[in-house]
Amino acid sequence: MRCIQRGARRSAPVRKLIDAPMHSARPRALPRCFNSDGISNPTYSASNIYCSQITRDRNTGNIVLGHEGLLNLASYKTDGIDTEIDWSFGLGAIGLSDSAGTFRLNSMINYTHTFDVSALPGSPVLDYAGSIGNTQVSPEMAHPHWKANTAFGYLIGPVTTTLHWRYIAAMKHQDVVVDPTSTTPGVGTYNYFDFDAHWAVVEHLELTAGLTNIGDKAPPFVSGQPLTTDSATYDIIGRTYYVGFKAKF
Repeated sequence: MRCIQRGARRSAPVRKLIDAPMHSARPRALPRCFNSDGISNPTYSASNIYCSQITRDRNTGNIVLGHEGLLNLASYKTDGIDTEIDWSFGLGAIGLSDSAGTFRLNSMINYTHTFDVSALPGSPVLDYAGSIGNTQVSPEMAHPHWKANTAFGYLIGPVTTTLHWRYIAAMKHQDVVVDPTSTTPGVGTYNYFDFDAHWAVVEHLELTAGLTNIGDKAPPFVSGQPLTTDSATYDIIGRTYYVGFKAKF
């Protein structure tokens, strides 16, 4: 009779970054150069970081060029818990034949407690955990409180099959973080299911087949984004099939 194997790992990372890169848009530079918020340029220095993004004609003083790009002015702090669970057992452990195969479970779960961002020095600190749409300090616009990738596997002889479950919790739109009275819609909870199978035909040949996004689920609408969604988080292609082989010579 085969024994049951279990394993679990958990970590609670806290990450803090000062002088994080943030995108400086041209409309922000001019008013902050003139200290419109009272903190960006209190001495009205021409060498201020915001003023340096503006080029003027030396003769007329007119603005001829405005720069925008990434500046190391933002800061953010995030904390949460990462958990990984591994569990497997031969079906002989529950009274079946040892030759009946093996069941495996693997799950990686992430919980983001806070994602505090200050876009500029002196700006208010806003918590974007559980929201989607903000890309000020990272290219990822989705910051769900919960997300998980879970695999249910069954192995028998040379054949391995796996059902994958991708979970993404519901998120409010970043506009609601900036302005709690905003009515910009967020996104609901998403569950994706994928399946794959591997068959080791002989020692040097393996066949593979599978499909992703079994339910052919369309991505959600995310207001204000160029593709009207988050292509890094959600499946924009739909259900796909694939087959392949691996040969060793």
